[in-house]
Amino acid sequence: MAFQTALSGLTISSAFLNVIGNNVANSNTVGFKSSAAIFSDMFSSNLNGSSIQVGMGANTATVAQHFNQGSSTATNNPLDMMIAGKGFFGVMTGVGADPSNPQTSAQMAYTRNGQFQINRDGYVVNSGGYLQGYGVDDNGNVLSGATKAIQITSNQTMIPARATGASTQNNAGLNMALNLPADAPVISQGTKNVYINSLVLDRNSPPPAPPAAAYQMRVSDPLGNFHTLYVGLQPNATDTNGWDVFTSIDDPNLPTTPNDSLKFNAPPSPASTSPTSVTSATEAQKISFKIAPISQAYDNTTFNFNLNFPAAQQIIPGGSGSANTGSISGDDNSALHTSVSIYGNTLSTTNQSFNGSFLDPNGQVHNLTVNLTYTPPTQSGPGTWSGDYSVIDPATGNVELGPTTIPAFLAGNKSPLSLVALPTINGGTVDTTLDLDVNGLSNMATGQQTATMLVRNNPPVTLTDAKTFTKSNPETVYDSQGNAQLLTLYYIKVGTNTWEVQTSLNGKPPVTQPGFITFGADGKMTKVGVNSVPVPGTNNASTNPSFYFTAPSPADGASTLSFNVNLSGTIQYGSQFAVLNENQDGFAAGTITGVSVGSDGTIQGNYSNGQTRNVGQIVLYSFVNEQGLASIGNNLWTATYASNAAIGPGIAGTATLGTIKSNAIEASNVDVTQELVAMITAQRSYQANAETIKTEDQLLQTITNLR
Repeated sequence: MAFQTALSGLTISSAFLNVIGNNVANSNTVGFKSSAAIFSDMFSSNLNGSSIQVGMGANTATVAQHFNQGSSTATNNPLDMMIAGKGFFGVMTGVGADPSNPQTSAQMAYTRNGQFQINRDGYVVNSGGYLQGYGVDDNGNVLSGATKAIQITSNQTMIPARATGASTQNNAGLNMALNLPADAPVISQGTKNVYINSLVLDRNSPPPAPPAAAYQMRVSDPLGNFHTLYVGLQPNATDTNGWDVFTSIDDPNLPTTPNDSLKFNAPPSPASTSPTSVTSATEAQKISFKIAPISQAYDNTTFNFNLNFPAAQQIIPGGSGSANTGSISGDDNSALHTSVSIYGNTLSTTNQSFNGSFLDPNGQVHNLTVNLTYTPPTQSGPGTWSGDYSVIDPATGNVELGPTTIPAFLAGNKSPLSLVALPTINGGTVDTTLDLDVNGLSNMATGQQTATMLVRNNPPVTLTDAKTFTKSNPETVYDSQGNAQLLTLYYIKVGTNTWEVQTSLNGKPPVTQPGFITFGADGKMTKVGVNSVPVPGTNNASTNPSFYFTAPSPADGASTLSFNVNLSGTIQYGSQFAVLNENQDGFAAGTITGVSVGSDGTIQGNYSNGQTRNVGQIVLYSFVNEQGLASIGNNLWTATYASNAAIGPGIAGTATLGTIKSNAIEASNVDVTQELVAMITAQRSYQANAETIKTEDQLLQTITNLR
């Protein structure tokens, strides 16, 4: 029996050495967890009830894994990651783990080996398989739900350009905090122009009558003092195309006698010729020409030009013609067409030519050519349009109708009116007159629209003359194509505690609409806005510290620049001009230059334009009984009945899960010194058990020699 007992001792000592050897061999394996052999004794059954029992040796009960944390080793690879605390990375492994070629033999495995890299298809992998996590949408928002292999896709390798002001952030646009010097001298030449834009004067529903004012706005005199200008507009009692203008300074009650008047030509809608006949190869063809309502302005906006014909006469299916900003088009199947019309918006100020085709009732094709000629406005009257149209046989090129003259129609208004002189100041008269520019007003009973009121307190600054402004600073902003544009802001102290902000894009003259800032006695902002704000006081700096900037489209063909200029934090103290803070939300297109990983597993792409965007998020898993996991080699474990199913996926740093540390790996938790000591113990145990066998052999040999 001693032989059997000693033999079991040799067996477990050998198993002990095997476990120790495996630990030592993996002392440099990243994420490896050491094991320990656990032994138990053996006894034979005692059938005679004797209390004397002699053991039968020992056996290996189990080999237990130790999941204590390994030490951290720093690396230079951001995709080298270690889990600080509990949890496992999930990887898809086996044949068909590649998401582009899935197979049923692929399985989920778990690892603490965080040595990851990006393969040729953009997937994040290690030697064990494809790292699992959450994907993101086109804006970088994490899509929680079903996990998948994390991939940096082709559309994530570049971020498209974003214009300044185009983000959905609360502070979208240009944000600046400044110190404007309180001791700067006033630069003021007084308000020169007041503009009224985009207003339809409806005689059937006019603005309030005097002494009430329809509009009011801030203006300044040459001494830098601010005043309120009140404006009223009323139909002239005797002239159906005339309007009276009432103005006052600092008096909300308008005078009963008008200060000036507006004179429109006859309403431009409708103006048409009588139907004219033409004989074609098929039958008589009638066509009329109408000018539908067009605003009395000339601001270079687009307009529409449509063909309409009697029943059964149709535009050629799919056929249309265009030139400049207008087009000829029509409904291929309509039976209600009766005329050719220009309608809707404002004509541009260049000559126009249009071409289109249509069918008569017998299917004969006819071409229509319309020519419009623009005459600019003069001091005595608005601009006009005139022209002609012709119907042409496309087969022969012969003119079937025309050229037929189109009666002239309006394209604009009077030149600016002299509005009102500023009042007496400090005992002397300030020799200044405000001009009211009424371009954009229309005299049509089509419903009163809200006017845009603009006022310029100072003329545009001279960019090369520092005496016309107090301070300036350049800012880089971006258009819709991601091109950098130079926006220069000019600050002019126009009165005590009051500044005007003029803006110039790429060295061009400042835009018409300036901003303004006012300060309190403590040097803090009290109001911010544009000078189109009717009355000072409506733009409280604590609730809306910004004004809106807009400029024509850049020369590169991008969209019009328009965004908020937020001046929150701007102060006026007795020190030098300074830009305290600045940022804007636009950027050029950028390509990915690298990635970084956050403690919650969020993978961010770093782009050449300085932007970052989420490209995925790593998830972690945990187990009720980690020691129940089955090791399948390659530093991987799988779930078993003993470990129970994985708990997860979960976000690193939540619940019991540890956090993820990038640029680091978790070293093996094997303590080599401890293992060497254990190896000596195992060696001595093996030698002792061998000695037991040797002694038992000697005893048997002695008994054998007794004969």
